[in-house]
Order: sequence, then structure tokens, then C-alpha cells
Amino acid sequence: MTLRDSRTYEDVADLTTKLQALESKEATRQLCSFFVESRFYDENFNDNFIDASRDGGIDYFFCSNDQFYIVQSKYNSKNAAIHFENIQTEIDKIIETIDHPTNERLRNKFGNDFINKVRANLANPKAIVDIYYLTTGKIEEPTTLECDEYLRKRVAEKEWKIRFSFNPADYRFLETMIVNHRFGFIPYTGKKEIEFDKKSFHEVSISNIDSLVGVVPISQLIDWFESRKDIKKFLQKNVRGYLEKKRENKIIKKSYLDEPQYFWFKHNGIVIFVDHYDFDETNKNRVLLSNPQIVNGGQTINSIYSAYSETGLKNEARVLLRIIKLPYDRIESYQKGLEIIEGLNTQVKIKASDLRSNDERQVQIQRIVERINAGYTYVRKRESGVHSSDTTVVMEQLANLINCCVLERPNEAIRMEVEKLFRDKYGKIFDKNKILVEFSKNTEVYNYLIIWRIHRLIIKAKKQLGKRHQDLFYTTQFYVLLDIYKRLAKLRNRIKQPQKIWFDFVESAHFQDAAQKYARQVFPRAYNLIPVSERSNPDRFFKQIKTIEVAGQKLGLTNEFNRLFQRAYSYFENELV
Repeated sequence: MTLRDSRTYEDVADLTTKLQALESKEATRQLCSFFVESRFYDENFNDNFIDASRDGGIDYFFCSNDQFYIVQSKYNSKNAAIHFENIQTEIDKIIETIDHPTNERLRNKFGNDFINKVRANLANPKAIVDIYYLTTGKIEEPTTLECDEYLRKRVAEKEWKIRFSFNPADYRFLETMIVNHRFGFIPYTGKKEIEFDKKSFHEVSISNIDSLVGVVPISQLIDWFESRKDIKKFLQKNVRGYLEKKRENKIIKKSYLDEPQYFWFKHNGIVIFVDHYDFDETNKNRVLLSNPQIVNGGQTINSIYSAYSETGLKNEARVLLRIIKLPYDRIESYQKGLEIIEGLNTQVKIKASDLRSNDERQVQIQRIVERINAGYTYVRKRESGVHSSDTTVVMEQLANLINCCVLERPNEAIRMEVEKLFRDKYGKIFDKNKILVEFSKNTEVYNYLIIWRIHRLIIKAKKQLGKRHQDLFYTTQFYVLLDIYKRLAKLRNRIKQPQKIWFDFVESAHFQDAAQKYARQVFPRAYNLIPVSERSNPDRFFKQIKTIEVAGQKLGLTNEFNRLFQRAYSYFENELV
């Protein structure tokens, strides 16, 4: 799942300040663009954005299956209150646009196609039209209720069965959206229904957190997904992917298939975070959830979907479901959400690295890697079937390599105590001040990819070493990696080239040839570092902190490094001409 954009804002004040520098029409467009980037994966924004004299009350439109989204965006430089009359006018425009079939209603071919799709679903009670009034101003609660009531009245007058929902996307909504965007919680999952068993649920409000808890047939959740891939959208706030081979998940599948009547008693249940929830007016057991995210029970839902896809069986298995509406508009709320996730996930143990998988630093690294567009993929979450490779950069392994190179601790890298790094040294390894900068100024993520590239080339050089040095490879590789990394940084300082050109050099075949030739010469020297008295236990020697200084003085070959890499750069530079 890609994240595409590296643009972030601290809060609504930061967003408003940056929009104020633009002309009003462009500010409205940029506001709408950021909304779309933070809610949907829409590669066709320019086609779906209207904002012209004949926009029919629609600035932007988007559809996903039987869910339709309409955005009316109004940039408000003064963050003033928005009155009912202003919104009423736009609601009337939208209703009339939908009510009149014509291919010339809007000055946008794609917009007319969208309206025709909505019209084809006017008799479909399961379809939903979400209308967002997007503004940096304020929409007070009484105004929201008045707008919602007016929208319902207009729809009832038309005798449409399709459901309409009014959504005030004002500065408070934008605070939530900015936090979600920073932490990579994209795309929006829309609205989904759940129906509790009769008299089985309770509503609880504690410390500004609203929640529902009750019993539901798990088959209702299965109906949310069209495929296994679709489930991932609902697990963005979950800290792990699906760990299919875990014993616990095999037990879940067996329990679902063999004894569904006892499933509720044997398993912990599912927890879902939502933006908000609403009860159905005609059936108080039915609840409409906005943007549901499964934060506990991701392993359960994946295991049961796997059983369903293999057998086609939906049975009476039930599960305890908790729905939590967290005030997700501040970093403090994000941290509280992590605490809830950590406290609830006990079926499969959560690691320290899992709890960092949704951290804004990791999200930004993923975004920058995608923007660099050099074929690399950054994997933040543990998931079955995902392994590191030359171009697949795994978060936990990268942390170990950064600790080795940037913090100069090859002795610790040998121990592979990755969870300790995420618990005790996370801030030092992933420097927030260097990572959370805009793409054009971000050299840190390039540096991470360079470290990864060097290490992968060193691994490839192993096969060309003698047996003694292959046997020592696991412990010596990190000292060789640090040596090349530090010498390369010095060479980089002497060669004044833009970051992109330097990165292209590191990616080149000339660099690969130089790195592997140099590594083959240095690995035998690593063995010679070991005192004769310690050669019976070389691992212990390389795990000692004093060995870092010894290796710094005796391991590398300055003249040979400069000869190989300067020549490699000359070959690369000649090809640029």
C-alpha cells in the first residue's frame, strides 16, 4: 500500500498559514487536494475536481462500489463560523444536480458520469452518498444538526431510498485528518454496518471516549471485504500485518470451522476504532460506522477470512466486538490509542518494533522511499511472506544497520537485539529532526538506502570468500559495513554533487564492482584483528566495544578504497556526459 505524498502539516494553524499565501481559488483547490490525499487513493484528482461556474455544488467527487463522496470546499482565511444558509444553498444545488438527468448538467464529463452512477442507485437502500462541506472555518453543532435534518427532508421529498449523510469537515475535522495523514492512516474505509445480537450490547462513555460493546456474527465483518487484499485497508491502525503461520492463527481457523458455537468463548474478540458511529433510526441494534479500523483482532479476521475463502463457509460463529470512538485530533490521542492497542493485543505478542510501525517517522520514510522511486519498498509492519531483499527494506533490519553505521555500534549489530533498539534507542536511531523534513531537503532517507545497498553488496561478496572468512562472516560483516560507510562519507564530502546524482552512483554497477572488490580484501583483515588468545571464541571479541577502536585503526585500506571508488565514480561520471 503506497502513501504517495510526503507533504505534512503540524496542525490546522500550519495548514491555514500555508494556504493564506495562495490566491483564494488556488487555496480552495489545495485544501481539497489535501483532503483527497488524506482520505482516498485517487490518481485522477484533476479529472474529479470541478470547482467551476457550473459545478452543481460539487467541487470534487469520488466513488467506491456503492459509496459515493461529494466534497464542497470553501477556504476560509479568517476561520470564521459557517452559517446554515451558506450550506443550505450548496445542499440544494447538489440535490437538484442529482435530480436532473443530463450529460451537460456539469462542465465535466467525468462528473456527469458520476451523477449518472448515483442516479442508478437512487432506489438502493444500501448505497450511501457522503456530502462533505470542507472548510477551515467552524461549523457549530446546532448548524450541523440543522443541515443534516434539512438534507434528510430534501431526500424524503424526492422519495429516494439511497442514504445521504452530511459531514461537517471543519477545522476540528481537519485536525483529525492531519493526524491521520501524518501517521499514514490512508485510505478512508467509508461507512460500514454492523448489527449486534438483540439486547447484547452496551454503550459506555468514559474520559471523553465513547464505546460500544456487544456480540455480533463474525460473518458480518467478512462481508465487508471483497478480497484478502481489501482487509489491509481496515488494518492501517493495527501495528502488524497477518502472521499466517503463527500457531495461534491456525487454532483460530480450526475453531471457526470445527466448533463455531464455542468460538465466542475461546477468543479475545475484535476492537474497532471509528471516526464516529450512528444508530439506525429504524433498528437500534444496527450501527453505522464511519472509517472503521480494526486495531485488535487483525489476526482473527484474517484467519477467518482465510477459512472462508478456502471453504466458502459462513457459520454462526460469534465474536465479542468493541467499537471505540477516540478523539483522534491530537498527538496525545494517538499515543493513547497505542496504549489501548498494546493493552488489548495479547493473543499474539506485540513487540516494541510493532508499536513503532505506525509512527510518523516510519510513515515519512515510506513516503520518501516511494518519492525517490528507485524500485525500493519500505516495509513497516510484520507480515507473513514478507522478507528482506536487495530492494525490500525491512524496518527492523534497517534499524540494526543504522545503529551499526550512524551510531557506530557494529558490536551491538552482531547481537541483533532489535527489540531493545526500538525500546531504548529509537529516537537516536530514527532522528525525528532529520526524517520529518520535506522531500527536497531530506537527505536522511537517501542515507538509509545507501546503508542498505552497501550491506546487500557485502552479503553478495560472501560467496567469494574463503571458508575461514565465510565462517566468521556473520560477526565481521558489520565491521566491514561500518568501514565502507565511513570512508564513503568522506569521499562524498570531497565530491560535490547533488544528492540524487550521488545516490545514482551508489546504485550503479561501477559502485557495486568497487564495493565487492574492496570487501573481498578487507574481510581477511578482520580475522587478523583477533588476538591469538581469543581465536577460540571470535564472537566474544567482536561483541566487545573496545573492538570498534581496534577495527577503526587496523581494518580498512585507505589507499585501496580511494583507488577503487574514485575510479568507479570517474566511470560513472563519464556516462553522465
